[in-house]
Amino acid sequence: MPRIVFYILLLLVQGCIEPVTFRGDESEPTLVVAGLIVPHHQPLEIQLSLTSPFGTFYETVSGAQVKLYDALGHRESYEEVGESPGLFRLSPQIIQVQPGKSYFVEIILADGSTYRSTPEVVPPMVRADSLSYDITIEEIPTNTGGFQERGLVNIYVNVPLPTENQKAHLKWSIEEAYSFTDLACGGLDLSNTCYFNKGITDPQTLRLFSNAENDAGYLSQFKLASVPLFPFYEYEGRHYFSVYQYNLTPAAFRYWEDVEKIINLGGSLFDPPPAAINGNIYNINEPEEVLGYVAAASADTIRFPTLPGDIYKYIRFPDHCLGKNFGAPHPEDPTECCFCQSFQVDADLVPRPDYW
Repeated sequence: MPRIVFYILLLLVQGCIEPVTFRGDESEPTLVVAGLIVPHHQPLEIQLSLTSPFGTFYETVSGAQVKLYDALGHRESYEEVGESPGLFRLSPQIIQVQPGKSYFVEIILADGSTYRSTPEVVPPMVRADSLSYDITIEEIPTNTGGFQERGLVNIYVNVPLPTENQKAHLKWSIEEAYSFTDLACGGLDLSNTCYFNKGITDPQTLRLFSNAENDAGYLSQFKLASVPLFPFYEYEGRHYFSVYQYNLTPAAFRYWEDVEKIINLGGSLFDPPPAAINGNIYNINEPEEVLGYVAAASADTIRFPTLPGDIYKYIRFPDHCLGKNFGAPHPEDPTECCFCQSFQVDADLVPRPDYW
């Protein structure tokens, strides 16, 4: 069977799965596992994928048995989603994930190979005080030798840090969603608002901080990201940034620090690591065969919207639909200006989010 490289991130937070891939031997395909365990949010998901020898996802892995265990021996099985092979979901009825409790995952492939993660205790939650942002304008060169202005939304977080007992070992991810309102185009067509989820922003960028070495008591205006203000139609309505703040175990944090070192060498998360990164996944028959990490974490969610008026103070952009300037449909407008459900964008059309 192929050399296996595992990544499972069991993050106890509302959010999306963030797959991260490391290749093993370039002559062999690689199995990648990505997952989330989220308290008070169902279903839980784990994704199994098989890469090509060059680190590109090319097929899903079906037919596996995936189970979640707690320290009391309770177990529950994930079910594979019929319309999405390789995606496994679980709505727990027995196991409750809580800080201070221990969990691990077991995966049995179709050929009978069995893999487990070393149990980890979920650390306590570290809550963020607030998010803030500002908008800056930068000039970028064009192909004609001139310059073009580009706006950036700079996102900052403020966090009180524990200084006694367990220190904070923080990792963040950012998710974006926006709304788009179309025009009433006559007849039975009324104006409608659609909601789009872009998923995780720049998932190959790691955002890490720990006060284990510096004893900091407060993290002030810590910059998480600079997100381009483009395409403009995303900012014609509310554009939400949801920040997921994970508090990891010290061992899991060290793992991600090692991953960050690889990125700082000039590569990416899809490049081969210069050396094996020791994790906590093992094959019960061949322990040396597996790389990767299953991390137990607590998490906090905090979000904010930008509004068109906030953006226009810094940069003015035209409406996507010319008809919005006249309050009526314009013959040159694309179809989505009357029917936002038909908008072809790099995002998922979703029901109105609860937090909107």
